[in-house]
Amino acid sequence: MYLLDVDTGLLLGDEAGTTCPTVSSGSGSGPGCVVIGDVAANGRKNALQADPTAAGESGAVAVTKAYLGDIDGKYWRFNFTPTGVISANLMADTTQPIYASSALLFVGATDVYMFFATGSDLLASSTAARVAP
Repeated sequence: MYLLDVDTGLLLGDEAGTTCPTVSSGSGSGPGCVVIGDVAANGRKNALQADPTAAGESGAVAVTKAYLGDIDGKYWRFNFTPTGVISANLMADTTQPIYASSALLFVGATDVYMFFATGSDLLASSTAARVAP
């Protein structure tokens, strides 16, 4: 996940050009970027596949967080500051790949509901998941 300065095209808050930290424990933070590694340790290369769903605090005009699932089946919340610090927080582990964007529903000033799905109708069906008649 990267945050870019639209004026310069550089990573926001990373003028020194440091390396993006890799999240390996379910949480982590970095200036301008964060890499979601193989947290599931399943040997498959992990990736953030879908478009992020961005949001801010109730009544605010700035976006301060984004929600996104990965191919390892982890669902993440990324909080970020105006200075470019991103913190990654693991919210759910479905063990199934998440290929699509999520949706947020705001109810009142404090309740937020997240909706997301796992799997893809573009992939072949798994025979291991079928139950014999």
